[in-house]
Amino acid sequence: MEKQFIKNWIIKNSANYEKIFPQDFLSDEKLTNIKMPEKQLVLGDLFFGFYQICSADGEVYFNEEEIYKAKYIVYASKLKQNSLDIPIELSDITTVVRKYEKYLDSIIIKIKQDIAKEQVKIKEDEAVRQIFNIINLIRF
Repeated sequence: MEKQFIKNWIIKNSANYEKIFPQDFLSDEKLTNIKMPEKQLVLGDLFFGFYQICSADGEVYFNEEEIYKAKYIVYASKLKQNSLDIPIELSDITTVVRKYEKYLDSIIIKIKQDIAKEQVKIKEDEAVRQIFNIINLIRF
């Protein structure tokens, strides 16, 4: 039942959630370009006041003091490109990441509403995790 709900939810809703980070969340911010490792990155541990940004195998690529800059890099890494346009101003980075997280939260709310509406016996958080994994999204 839960696998069927997840499959049906993705078929029915995934076209509504095709925004690409960061492109679809940038407006007129001044940008700089950084080199990327062409790998999906993850947010690692806080180490001496810096957020480590690593590959799945644990190789550290970035150490960022600001959480929103770290999140920006990790969210954008799902595209696995060799470079990334990132706003110069931290306030712009924060705004872009918050817009993206609001978008992700809207997806989470929709999943939970649909679970309640269809009265599926499934753990909401598990359904969200599985759907996000399948459609290649992550929320910190």
